[in-house]
Amino acid sequence: MLALIPFKFLDVDVAVRKLLRGVERNQPVIVFPFYARLLWWLSRLRPQIAVNVNRKTARAFRRRRSPGTGKT
Repeated sequence: MLALIPFKFLDVDVAVRKLLRGVERNQPVIVFPFYARLLWWLSRLRPQIAVNVNRKTARAFRRRRSPGTGKT
């Protein structure tokens, strides 16, 4: 399933630095990396966008799922 995810994961040390910097700045919400922040802002501006993106992602996972699972 990890091979189906279209983006790279952050290294743990990078993620921790970003979180700690956000805590240091007393940010109420810490969203990273850039693509997650972009989706977060889009969903705030137009909530239906998040629903559509989630549906599209779920469909893509279902299409790529191995055929031996018995589910479609």
